[in-house]
Amino acid sequence: MKDTTRFAAAVETYLDHLRVERGLASATIRAYDTDLRGFSSWLGERDWRSGPEAALEYLAELGRPPRPLRP
Repeated sequence: MKDTTRFAAAVETYLDHLRVERGLASATIRAYDTDLRGFSSWLGERDWRSGPEAALEYLAELGRPPRPLRP
């Protein structure tokens, strides 16, 4: 399975979790979806590096200060 396909499947699973298990509002789910699609697109322009470093680099490019990573 390609990395893009696995990532898209993971995003859908996560969004379902937010919807069903956490009961988040539709607008919140859409916001998460938009952000994750942007991240996916950004990764697609690179070599699909995995790990927290890729996420931190993405946030830095967006101009957002990164949050501390949870263990």
